[in-house]
Amino acid sequence: CGFHHVVIGFAPRQHRARLSHQKEARRQEILKSALKLFEIKGYDELTMASIAMGSKLAKGTIYIYFNTKEEIFLELVEAMLLGWFEAMDEGLRRTGRSQS
Repeated sequence: CGFHHVVIGFAPRQHRARLSHQKEARRQEILKSALKLFEIKGYDELTMASIAMGSKLAKGTIYIYFNTKEEIFLELVEAMLLGWFEAMDEGLRRTGRSQS
């Protein structure tokens, strides 16, 4: 048959992350994709299904790593704040104003 079946909305099959570094890499992929989508869609419009699609994973896979979109959002905010605080601390150290 010369027909190809195309299923819209399904992500290509990925291999299961079994090792801890693979799981952490998958988690980071989800966060990276979610960050892009939060910037495009905003918090209210973003769903776990759209995060899954953007991550090219099944929706159930997203739930293995995160319980809610709120959890994803808070983890992204925490990472950004930690990065900001580290940059501030480094800047203060360079100028000799660090409290540590």
